[in-house]
Amino acid sequence: MKRWLERGTITFVSSSKKMQTVQARRSAGVGKNDIEHFEPYGLTSHPPENSEAIIGFMDGDASHGVALVIANRSVRIKNLQPGEVAIFTDEGDSLVLKRGNIAELTTKTFRVNATESVEINSPVVKISDELIVSGELLAKNGITARGGAGGSAAKIEGTLTTTGDITVGGKSVLHHHHQETGNITGEME
Repeated sequence: MKRWLERGTITFVSSSKKMQTVQARRSAGVGKNDIEHFEPYGLTSHPPENSEAIIGFMDGDASHGVALVIANRSVRIKNLQPGEVAIFTDEGDSLVLKRGNIAELTTKTFRVNATESVEINSPVVKISDELIVSGELLAKNGITARGGAGGSAAKIEGTLTTTGDITVGGKSVLHHHHQETGNITGEME
């Protein structure tokens, strides 16, 4: 009897070819090499060993199999809400498109490689800990820095250069009056 579809367990992946191929142990316990892994356009993965596959055989001919879908139940994200979508890895990284128009990325390091620019169009950008800028920080509409919890101060390490005035405690650094000399900062003393 010819089988059109069969379950299998992935034992090896060759991801260097234009069409990725896998090796699988089929449900009958028979190993099969060079099974083409058809993936949706724009998405690719390197499934870990022991992932499960549905293997199709054209006209029931077991000499040429195609992996139609490969899944791994041990790391699949569970309890998604209706309509939610997730991309995930076996290391715990994930991108979940959640209800309420929330995109949630979970990872250790998030790297953006842009050859021209990165644009964030949002009325508010929140950073929970530190912002480290290794080049120039340009703020066209001003910067407001507030100290953290417990009244700690915002601080700048290094030189602060400004072409305009700085106000500290409601007093202009550039134009405040020195009582001891009668001079105004910015004028010759």
